[in-house]
Amino acid sequence: MLRQVFSQHEVLIGQHDQSIRTLLEYNQTLMQQVSQLTGQVAALLAASLPAPFPAAVGPAALPRPPESRGTDPDPYSGQSSLCRGFLFQCSFMFLQCPARFDSDSAKIRYICGLLRGRALQWAEARLSNTTMDNLNFEMVGGDGDGDKG
Repeated sequence: MLRQVFSQHEVLIGQHDQSIRTLLEYNQTLMQQVSQLTGQVAALLAASLPAPFPAAVGPAALPRPPESRGTDPDPYSGQSSLCRGFLFQCSFMFLQCPARFDSDSAKIRYICGLLRGRALQWAEARLSNTTMDNLNFEMVGGDGDGDKG
């Protein structure tokens, strides 16, 4: 009886040994595939990255980091007591993101997008028959008519 138990354990150990060998072979195959894929990914990344800057290029020639998005002011509904603060926040945004607000029409469009209620109605009446590109930002809210030409 004891020999029969040992014989059964020997068979089980042999089966486990074979299973372990098969798993090791699968593991080696997977490791080779991972290594190949890692090499392919590295080659693709190297091909897609821009060429490094020449050593002779100084810091002034390096591209500037992207501007921060900034935080939009709260929409303005036409309350006269809040107008100055709203315009101050918009001016601050223009200074913070000069590339985004590089023209008078970009500034005017931005402000109009933040207007609500009475203020939006005023802007619609004032600007609806005018080409935005012909407007002067400094004059739109003042006594002038806002036209450049």
